[in-house]
Amino acid sequence: MSFDPQDGRIQGAVPRSTADEAAALVPTDAVIPVSGFGGVGYPKSVTRSIAADDREMELTVISGGGVGAEVDDALVEAGKLARRYPFQTRRKVRDAINEGTVAFHDRHISRVGDEVRLGDFGEPDVAIVEAVAVGEDWLIPSTSIGNTPAFVAAAEKLIVEVNHAQPIELAQVHDVYTRALPPDRAPIPLGGPIDRIGTPKIEFPSEKLIAVVETDRSDTPYEFRDPTC
Repeated sequence: MSFDPQDGRIQGAVPRSTADEAAALVPTDAVIPVSGFGGVGYPKSVTRSIAADDREMELTVISGGGVGAEVDDALVEAGKLARRYPFQTRRKVRDAINEGTVAFHDRHISRVGDEVRLGDFGEPDVAIVEAVAVGEDWLIPSTSIGNTPAFVAAAEKLIVEVNHAQPIELAQVHDVYTRALPPDRAPIPLGGPIDRIGTPKIEFPSEKLIAVVETDRSDTPYEFRDPTC
């Protein structure tokens, strides 16, 4: 499926929203899968609005890898993060886990996509995903993919942040391919290192998309510390 960036980052009759309006659509006890891996490609606006929401919330957040302060730090500081799976890199979350105020279960990241699709963490309510472009029934991820296709497939509803700080040329990099769940999983039909088997888009039923929020905020990936003796 081709994508022409000349058609714009937001295409079709999508439900445009502010970050605050989108945050208000998230249930107070929601299971929220978020995009992001290695500290890039994570949502940066809606989660901060959730943190600022006046409602008392007990949220379960699932990511495919490390995400930024706009997710973990913001929700911990607001007292809204109840459970966190399967990986985290932020000191504030780590402290909250060690203090017993946030429940945490370390999972093997390679299995999380399947586990989410199979309902092992409960039924995901709203996936919040960063993209470089979106349409009525598709999105193009930004600087990470990871388990995002599984999160989009499993969640009942979907909120997409279209980040203008991420280059739209990322569409040329992605090759999204979703495998069937066991026991129907077949070998990946990839024969060469430059072959493509998927598309740049993650597709979903149009009724799943409840909000599209425009952002303009760069990734803030974590930096490795200098080794010590």
